[in-house]
Parts: sequence; C-alpha cells; structure tokens
Amino acid sequence: MKILISAYTGLGNFVMKTPLIAALRHHYPQAKIDLITGNTFGVADLAKYNPSIKHVHELPMTASWRDKLHFFRHTLRPIQYDYLLLPFDAQPNFLFIGSYVAQIRCRIRHQSISKHWKVRAIELLQQIMSPSYPTETVPLLPAYHETAKNCDLADHLARQPIERNFGTQIFYPTTVNTLERFGIVPQQANIVVQCGAANGLFKVKTWQAERFVAFFRTILEQLPDYQLILVGDKGDNENSIRPIVAQLPPNPRLINTAGQTSIVDLLHILDNANVIICHDSGVMHLGDALQKPLLALWGPTDYQRTRPLRASSKILVSQTPYTNCMYNFATNEAELSAKGIGHAAMDGISVEQVMEQLLLLIK
Repeated sequence: MKILISAYTGLGNFVMKTPLIAALRHHYPQAKIDLITGNTFGVADLAKYNPSIKHVHELPMTASWRDKLHFFRHTLRPIQYDYLLLPFDAQPNFLFIGSYVAQIRCRIRHQSISKHWKVRAIELLQQIMSPSYPTETVPLLPAYHETAKNCDLADHLARQPIERNFGTQIFYPTTVNTLERFGIVPQQANIVVQCGAANGLFKVKTWQAERFVAFFRTILEQLPDYQLILVGDKGDNENSIRPIVAQLPPNPRLINTAGQTSIVDLLHILDNANVIICHDSGVMHLGDALQKPLLALWGPTDYQRTRPLRASSKILVSQTPYTNCMYNFATNEAELSAKGIGHAAMDGISVEQVMEQLLLLIK
C-alpha cells in the first residue's frame, strides 16, 4: 500500500499529525507512507527525521501551475499512490486537483470547514471524478482534539478502529553544537520563552510586550542561577522579541536565539530547557512532544482541539470575553486581528500569575 499525507500546515499542526503517522505505520508496517508539504514552516525539515515516513515531497504553494502539473505528472504519477489523506487543515485546492493528474486512486478528506466558492467547485469536481477516482469524506467532530481528528482518517482508511494510543513524536539528530554556538551552558538551569506566535503575524494569542518585560526583569532579579533563552523565527524576532529586548539592559544571562535557529537547533534548545513558557503554537507542541515542563499562556484558541496533552504541560488561561472564542472554528486569528482585538484576549493573565506558575514548575 502507498499512502500520501498532506502536510500543508503549520509546524504545531504537523506535530499533531505524528500520532496519525505512527498509527498508520503500526497498522500497515509494510506500507509506503510519504508526506507532501510546501515546507513554509519547516515541516519538511522536521518530517525527514521521522522513521515512519519513507519520503517527504516538497512542492511550494507558490509554485506556478505549470510546475505543479509537471510535478504531479512526472513525480507523483509514477509512484501510483493508493490513498491521499487530506486533514482539515491541509487541503489546498491545487493538491486536490493535482491528485487526479497524479492518478491517486482514492482521496480521504475531512469535511471542509470553508464555504468559499472554490470549495464548492472542488466538491463538484469530486462528484464528477468519483466513479473512477473516488473521494471519501470523514466528519469533522467538535470538542475533539486535533490528534484524534487526524486519526479518524486512519480509521476510515482501515474500515475499522485502529490502535491510536500514540503520543506526538519528535525525532532529530543530536550531533550539533547549538548550545555552544549561543553560549548556552548545558549544566546551568535555564528558562526558554517564546514571546511571539504565528510567525509574528498576529497578536491575538500572545501576551503583551510590557508584561514580558516585567516578567523578564523579575526572573533576572529573583532567579540569578537561571539563563533566560528566547526562541522564535525571524517574524517573531522582528515583531515581538526585539521590542521587548530593547527595553531591557544587556545581561549575559538573557540570550536571544530567535531568527537564528534551524528546526534542529530549536529542538536542542527546547530539549535542554528546565522550563518552557510559550503560547498556543508550534513551540508548545514541540515542547509537549519532548515532555518538558511547560506552561502555555492560553487565550482565544480552541482548548478542546489544540491543548497540549502531556502531564508535564500546564495551561494558564486568560479569562476575558474572548476566551476559547475560536472553539470549533467559529473564528480565527486573522478575523480577530481584523476586528482590532490585538492583545486584548490575553489581558486576563498577570505577571504575578505566570511567575507563580513558573516557581511551581522549577521546584
């Protein structure tokens, strides 16, 4: 059997697909399980180390239609995949159309959450092509964690419930000198903090800069034995971290790695952490998969769908009118941002609350 899984999604969402991949590998040990992604958020860089995945295809979403059609015809078609799995968050229209060009025998997809006219056009194409190349739809149930939603696709493929007791999984090489490069002392306790989220594009699920400044001052003053390490990508650094660091005096115990790390570098830093403070984000899911002591600052996002699942992860909820307002896809970060909400959804978390939880974690 040959299975292709779509991973045109964020890094954290990909981490939440690893239980699906593990379940498929367990149920079909001889299957060829491949991934296709645009690698916008470093998904391919992480996926290539997963031993359950045979091959990672990279096809940028920004590629021309000519290049995409060439890829589907000359790269995917010769493989003759039996199934294409399309999770709810990884259903780009070009991939669905291209799956017919690639002559993939069957598509298994979550019920669409979009009502855009393009989605209706895709559904029409699905009906037309169904006799020769069927598409099977899986319900997208509410109040249900994303890892379980993804595993519903595997149950449908197998035509029976399959073992799905797999946690999120992270694999990466250990032969790098990341800690030394940034001056992180492995023997010294450290607190890793993510100040941004969503590549710095939106603010609705991130804590206010002035509260991070006060929080960092408190750590540097009250915990002299701890290094404070900031992580994120270039967007996080430009939009969230640099304005915070600019308000703090230079301190050798404050190390900003944001925008300077690969996925492997980031994993080394997280795996070396004593505590991770983050938002609902890719960093949260990476730290949760690594089973590190973790505190997630939570606000508008859907608690039922994206919360961390390990016992080592704790959540501090911002109690505002926007708490959990993204439940069951009722809205998203872009829509909230367009309404001018900004950091208001995170106003319910104080510096004192975060410091209290941090001290409990480091004990």
